[in-house]
Amino acid sequence: MATIAADCEREGARAGTKTRGRRPGGARGNGEGAGARAPAVHFPLLDAGRGLAALAVVAHHVGNEAGLAIAKHGHLAVDYFLMLSGFVVAMSYEGRLRGGVHGVGGNGAGEGAPGAMAFRDFLAMRARRLAPMILLGALLATGALALAPNPDVRPEWIAFQFLLIPAMASWVIFPLNAPMWSLFYESVANVAHGGTIAFARTRTIAASVIVLGVMAACIVLTHADYNMGFRPGEEGIALVRVFFAYLAGVLMWRLHAARWLPRVKVPGIVPIALVLAPLLAPADMPAAAVTIAALFLCFPASILCSLRGRERPGGVAAWLGGISYPLYAIHMPILIAAHAVGLTQGPGGWAGVALFAVVAAWAVERWIDAPVRGWLKRRKGAAVRRRSVRMAIARG
Repeated sequence: MATIAADCEREGARAGTKTRGRRPGGARGNGEGAGARAPAVHFPLLDAGRGLAALAVVAHHVGNEAGLAIAKHGHLAVDYFLMLSGFVVAMSYEGRLRGGVHGVGGNGAGEGAPGAMAFRDFLAMRARRLAPMILLGALLATGALALAPNPDVRPEWIAFQFLLIPAMASWVIFPLNAPMWSLFYESVANVAHGGTIAFARTRTIAASVIVLGVMAACIVLTHADYNMGFRPGEEGIALVRVFFAYLAGVLMWRLHAARWLPRVKVPGIVPIALVLAPLLAPADMPAAAVTIAALFLCFPASILCSLRGRERPGGVAAWLGGISYPLYAIHMPILIAAHAVGLTQGPGGWAGVALFAVVAAWAVERWIDAPVRGWLKRRKGAAVRRRSVRMAIARG
């Protein structure tokens, strides 16, 4: 899930045009952004935050498996990823979705506003982004199961993970690769975004964020925890958790695009520290306090502070952003397999396996994920061109 947004930023930057000071939604500047194109911007600090949050997730799971008190609150990275995903998907696609709602979008077929995107094209693009790592994670998880057999795993659950279908009769909804639960719910949020959220008024989004925020706070205070949503029976909690964070990200983008938020210029270390502070908070700190601070202060402030300028992408930030999604998708099967073959003896063994997972994520991003997505995109482009030719011939 750590995507997960890096590619959206690049897509939006290529497709977009600069607003040159004009507020989304026309002269009124109402924040709705009807028909507006995504500005050609990229925020490297968001890449850095996403990558570091993915590393915190790995540390969290290593701590759980090894019985070490490290990154005990690392599960909150999921909420940061969702918030970031809502922000970047809104930035990259909302204007194009509005323009393509009644046609097939700006795909060369001669219908829809120029540069517009139909709902089905949006879903296809999100599938191209998410599917390669979901499939690779499922493949690695199947291999890990072969090394560490679990008689409680039903055969159909193996097939379910390749299709991102939750196993509702299991102890967790994705028993072979538990982090996939958030990718499932993010996919649900993406479908909702393309179908309804993109067309909702900003005031409706704001009201939803307030209501869901109250519900999220009640969940945290009631359970004194927020590490929920990945087990059967927790679907309601999962939906609150996912849509609060996701819609908060959408709202932040709309307010930022409408220039209703102050431009905060701070040193780059500030947004990074805001992300890491709750994720790496001491294990003995109350989980409820850390969670409330993360959801309502640290994560939103980190995203807003990352919008300080339009720096050129590259360097360490780009590397961190690149590995974030592959690392999130494949690290758990690697940890399970390494433990099964005895490579996790002591803290040093676990540290070595975690480092291997990072290197593997880098290799996967460079030689599998990016090339496969590029191939899928070229194939889609060729299909669009063929459809355009057929329509032109049909029109005479």
